[in-house]
Amino acid sequence: MKNPNICSQGGVRIWYWDNLKTILIFFVVLGHFLIPIMDRGNSIMASVYYIYIFHMPAFVFVSGVFSKKYMEKGAPQLNKLAGYFIFYTIYKTVLWLLFCYYQGQAFKFDLLSEGSAPWYLLAMIIWLLILPVFAKLNFTSGIILALFIGIFLPFSDSLGIFLSMSRVVIFLPFFIGGYYFKFEYIEKFQKSIYKIPVLIILVLVAIFVITNMDFITRYSSLLYADHSYAFLHTSVGNALLLKIGWYFMASLMLLALLILCPKRKFCFSYIGSRTLSIYIFHRLIREVFEGEYLYRYFDSSSFLLLGGCMIISLLIVFLFSGRRLAQLVNLPFRITKK
Repeated sequence: MKNPNICSQGGVRIWYWDNLKTILIFFVVLGHFLIPIMDRGNSIMASVYYIYIFHMPAFVFVSGVFSKKYMEKGAPQLNKLAGYFIFYTIYKTVLWLLFCYYQGQAFKFDLLSEGSAPWYLLAMIIWLLILPVFAKLNFTSGIILALFIGIFLPFSDSLGIFLSMSRVVIFLPFFIGGYYFKFEYIEKFQKSIYKIPVLIILVLVAIFVITNMDFITRYSSLLYADHSYAFLHTSVGNALLLKIGWYFMASLMLLALLILCPKRKFCFSYIGSRTLSIYIFHRLIREVFEGEYLYRYFDSSSFLLLGGCMIISLLIVFLFSGRRLAQLVNLPFRITKK
């Protein structure tokens, strides 16, 4: 299946996707900074749950959108795959060293098992490797296959952090959905008449999260997508309903973001083309932030903690989106290119 390049038109960059990636990377950073303190108040816990409903499904969706370029150049592209693996190995090693340092002991290093932030880089390798299979299918067949995999494979108790397979499988429908997505879809439904309804959807989801904290906490492992259904400790029927419900809610929020995201260039739009450097470095900063417990400077109330984390996340997004740093993190892709 051939897809037009919707990341640029006539050699001109489409700022819509950069704006969307900028918004999403901010939520990725904020979510990671809130996780260690989510027990410090309902406002923080609700923020974490709200973010985790949609932020990685949406980010994986955008990764699927940009995978069109991968298929256009012919797959497999060894330099792309090698670049991701080099990044994954370095990223995982540095995080492991920081974790051992702050824990005061050495833990086993397992290169092929990952449940923390580097999982995304490992997952990208696997998604790109299997993408040619979906490229041969039409939209309906591909989505049905991806949903079947995402819904039913987590019944296997062996599905976990090895090769990040749990997240590879569970987020697969969003990646494949992004691959099939065409820019003209946005042109059709990004109209002012839809903006109020999708804003209402975002508000209703927020109300659902706030009023169902105990329920979400009980099944929170579903949002983190790092284990099989066995970790939900519920019946088969409930597991299916929970998974389908989360897919539906995440898709609605993704749709809302696609409709609300602006298309024109802003002073921050460039950040969207440099999200990899932010993704790599923010988690290292978070590890130091947690290890040194720098949260204490915003520790007087949960709202101050939440506000402090939002400010820090914004600063990190801007500080680690510099052009030279972006060039540095792209180096593995260039040196592995034939």
